[in-house]
Amino acid sequence: MNPPITHKTTAILNNLLRLDARNSTAAEQLFLKAAIALSSARRDTVFDDLTHGLVELLDVDIAMIGVLADGRDSPSLEAVSLWADGQWIRGFRYPVAGAPCATIIGREFMFYAEGVSHLFNNSGLAHLKAEGYAAYPLIGTDGVALGVLAVMTHDPMQHADRIEALLRIFSDRIVVEIERDRTESALKASEELYGSFFNSALDGMAMITTEGIIVDVNPALIRMSGFERSELLGHSVYEFVTNREKAGTFYATVLAQGKACNEGTKTRKDGTLWVCEYRATLLQFRGEAHVLQVVRDITERREAEKARVALEAQLRHAQRMETIGQLTGGIAHDFNNILTGLLGYVEVAKEHVETLHDAKLTRYLDRAHRSGLRARNLVQQMLTFSRGQRGQPRAVDLAQITREMISLLESTLPSSIELVKQIPPQLPTTVLDPLHFEQVLLNLCINSRDAMNGVGKLTIDLSAKHCEDCFCCASCHQPLDGSFVELAITDTGPGIPLDIQQRIFEPFFSTKESGKGTGMGLAIVHGIVHEYGGHLAVKSEPGHGTTIRVLLPCDTAALISPLPPPPQSAGQPIRPPLSGRVLCVDDNPEVGEFMQELLEGWGLEVVRLLDSVAARTYFETHPDSVDFALLDQTMPGMTGLELAHALLAIRPGLNVLLYTGYSDKVNEETVKAAGIKALIKKPLDLALFRRQVESALQNRSATIQ
Repeated sequence: MNPPITHKTTAILNNLLRLDARNSTAAEQLFLKAAIALSSARRDTVFDDLTHGLVELLDVDIAMIGVLADGRDSPSLEAVSLWADGQWIRGFRYPVAGAPCATIIGREFMFYAEGVSHLFNNSGLAHLKAEGYAAYPLIGTDGVALGVLAVMTHDPMQHADRIEALLRIFSDRIVVEIERDRTESALKASEELYGSFFNSALDGMAMITTEGIIVDVNPALIRMSGFERSELLGHSVYEFVTNREKAGTFYATVLAQGKACNEGTKTRKDGTLWVCEYRATLLQFRGEAHVLQVVRDITERREAEKARVALEAQLRHAQRMETIGQLTGGIAHDFNNILTGLLGYVEVAKEHVETLHDAKLTRYLDRAHRSGLRARNLVQQMLTFSRGQRGQPRAVDLAQITREMISLLESTLPSSIELVKQIPPQLPTTVLDPLHFEQVLLNLCINSRDAMNGVGKLTIDLSAKHCEDCFCCASCHQPLDGSFVELAITDTGPGIPLDIQQRIFEPFFSTKESGKGTGMGLAIVHGIVHEYGGHLAVKSEPGHGTTIRVLLPCDTAALISPLPPPPQSAGQPIRPPLSGRVLCVDDNPEVGEFMQELLEGWGLEVVRLLDSVAARTYFETHPDSVDFALLDQTMPGMTGLELAHALLAIRPGLNVLLYTGYSDKVNEETVKAAGIKALIKKPLDLALFRRQVESALQNRSATIQ
């Protein structure tokens, strides 16, 4: 025999609630199912519908609505609806005496977890093979016992509280239906039961006709939408949607398939937007097909998801930057070792070329030396950026820095790009690290070069600018007010679409092909400019090129402090030779060889070792054989700082010079605390290094015990 219509309704409800199981408790799901089962039970088959609904909701084998029959002296129960083991049993009747219902009729809920057939000698229980049993009395509105509502299982029964609650709820509807002469009261009770669930739901709910007319809404939906109840009832649901076509497809799916779910953005009465998740199912309401729509406000959840995604992106960015910092540190150490020999030999060559009086060779060496110094500054710039250091800001003239950068810029641009320079003789001072400004200028020019695909005109324009809320910064969107030095980079490239302009300063955002851009150039510019209180402006149209303006605040109180000129070789004084003996320890053969040649060229005797452990062993047997020690910091086995501790423990007062290409573990404070005379940075400034060597030799006699 086919199950009643409740089977379809409950199946639809099960599917609906399963979609939302992650956000609702099992109890809420169960009672919502019960409410719809009660509301959807048809009048002409109400007992069968409710009986089958209980079977599905409680997952029992047997459910029965039993009504007291004639014969009050020897009462019996007649099953007006009995579902057992997947089929209906009609005309089932048994005496109350000896049956468990005798303990229930007119009393209270009774629950037997197991062994009910053994506790009661009743043919009906034996016939149904009942093991677990629970029932609730059916009592009329006048207090007269009408019968029982019972469920049974073949195995031990569980969840007494849940069973009692559902039997209690279902019993009200059953009593109403039994009392045929109180049809109006039954309808009222059913509507009140529906209303209790409908009105107490935390999610918004609306009952809608199949034509789309709203017939009922609950308080939660009124709060969410901001509309009054009277503004919703009787109106078409399409009046409150932003996309009528999408809504039409949604409701057509509900009518065709019985259910549907979706997400979207809605507009409240006050015009604010909110994100909602809405689900709908087709059911019977007051004897007609209706759509029950459940709406949940997920705006906060979406905002939380966006925040989580943003935090994850920040974490990934931080991890990338940490990796870049570690990589840069290693590169800087190796590169500074290379530059130490390169610049050192160039300076030594410059000293020797004085005797040749070769002006051209002198000029060549000067240029090589300037290039080496720029490479040294570039390494320091990499370290400053990757380690998050602010650098060394000072009052500078950006016009002078830009003029000195032109030669480097010209080397990065193909001859097919025309470079136009509009640089005034002098500008107001601004306070920043010159290396940072060079990085901004270079990144912007390279970005323009790539945008033009190597063909076009690139204009570098420097000027003083005064702004009074005339426009807003393109990245921080703050109004500009005050005096600035403006750097404007203009290219004749294809321009930047408006939607792309809003993202060009995001880290790792790039419109270039994979492998041709890191997306960090403009992000670095943004970080540096705002670090010094500056701002950015972008003017671009597709097909009409791009201008990016960098505005850095003026420092009107400071004097212009030009960059130091490159060292001149002419007129170098002849320095007297030095005398003494030095222990030089460096694991890099090339650097160690240069240091030895340099010191020996100054007149010193050098004991050079490549191993810090071997150096300690040597010093243990020859503690007074040297006047001072020159140690590299980064060495295997023992670092220079650790070796210095060991040497000073053997000979307190020994002058120790520690030099390093890069280390985040030593600084001036740690060196002084360790008793080391000086910390020297590679590549060496030979003039400063010689003065430090001379200082170490001046008090050498005091260190020998």
